[in-house]
Amino acid sequence: MPTLKIISHNFPASLDRKVPGEGGHLRIAANSYVTTGIDTKNNDGKISLVFVHATGFHKELWNPIIKLLHERRHRWNGGDMWTLDCSNHGDSAILNQDILPDKFVWSDCARDILQLIDEAKIQKPIIGIGHSFGGTSMLMAEIFCPVTIVTKRRDRWADREAAHANFSKSKFFQSWDPEMLNLYVKYGLYELPSGEVTLKCSKNQEFYTFFYDPSDQYSTFHQMSKIQCPILFVVGNRSNFDYQDLALHKISQCQRSELISVDAGHLVPMEKPAQVAYIIEYFARKFMRNNISQKNQPDDNNLRPVLAML
Repeated sequence: MPTLKIISHNFPASLDRKVPGEGGHLRIAANSYVTTGIDTKNNDGKISLVFVHATGFHKELWNPIIKLLHERRHRWNGGDMWTLDCSNHGDSAILNQDILPDKFVWSDCARDILQLIDEAKIQKPIIGIGHSFGGTSMLMAEIFCPVTIVTKRRDRWADREAAHANFSKSKFFQSWDPEMLNLYVKYGLYELPSGEVTLKCSKNQEFYTFFYDPSDQYSTFHQMSKIQCPILFVVGNRSNFDYQDLALHKISQCQRSELISVDAGHLVPMEKPAQVAYIIEYFARKFMRNNISQKNQPDDNNLRPVLAML
């Protein structure tokens, strides 16, 4: 019986970045999701997926979506799947906690995505999938290589149970799928020497990521017409992010884009993980039917189709 095995990795972050580590080389934590119990010698044409989280979150929140995609992998010619933590989020934040700068630019995450693909030798063709900040970073990666005030938020709890109870009472988490909230508590926090738990992505680093120099983001939106590969945008119809109107306007300028609206807020993957998994399957099957493969793409394209959630 084929099973899904999760393997933890860490890789050097890209050296080509606007904001380097303070006194050291940043690293990137990643998970690979590999199907075991089957013959993997001939994986030619299998579609690889790479997922990137939104601000303040982490790679394990993709697990329920990946699990559903794994169960239905025969429908979309599924291969290995990968998630990564941005350099100041999740397990990457723990790896880098002594050298994290007090500044962050989104384009550095885009370069780290390309670095992961290169370091891990992820098999092509690849579909890149990102949520919010992760979606913009994924679009940036394709452009680079064609193919309440957060600091006031509570950030310590007595233990994971207390954190879960606190989150469950918050309006912010009311619409989350229960499994997603459990994953956020399990993997988004770590234990301090005092026994308390706190956020892996500290409230300061979350602040730096939110209140960054917006030029990267808007530059990405204005350059989306350069992207040649198919793009599927997934939006929550109750999202109120201030850049969404600009993004939706720019979508119309993309040469091969498609838009799907989901009954959700901005945190579509956390609210509707099953629906997101089915949308990814739909996009992968469409990709497969169109016979788009690495064999007829230029060698310098690291990413092919992009699925971005705004």
